[in-house]
Amino acid sequence: MAARLSEAPELEAKALFEHLCEQHPGRFEEGQLRTFQRRVRQWRALHGPDREVFFGQEHRPGEAMQTDFTHITELRVTLAGEAAPPMLCHCVLPYSNWAWATLCHSESLLALRRGVQEALFRLGRRPKVHQTDNSTAATHNLGSGKRAFNDEYMALMGHLGL
Repeated sequence: MAARLSEAPELEAKALFEHLCEQHPGRFEEGQLRTFQRRVRQWRALHGPDREVFFGQEHRPGEAMQTDFTHITELRVTLAGEAAPPMLCHCVLPYSNWAWATLCHSESLLALRRGVQEALFRLGRRPKVHQTDNSTAATHNLGSGKRAFNDEYMALMGHLGL
């Protein structure tokens, strides 16, 4: 059975057990299915293909706003016949999936400030925390070269109460 599992790891233990029962009549009983399933599970854990690992996220209402910059050049968006700026500053509340985006030309602190402030204004409330990735607007520190949050970003978050 190990060879069959290696060839087709998606096979279910019950189907393999039924196949064994057909191949060897009278040798296996229905009461052995659970033991067989347990042994298949053990084999998969030791010898089977790697499993995808994920970490579930639990979002709570009013807890967080997440911001990231998104390139939109390939969408060829136009405003009054002119090409739109190449990026969006995109803010999302992960619990409700409420979102707001502002057009911007770069991933700058000014664009981040404008995007977050406009999103908060449209929302009419502020979440407890603001989350962003390693955006250069929030983490770029020319003096040390480290990716810690920079003073300007921290001052903005303090001003906004985030």
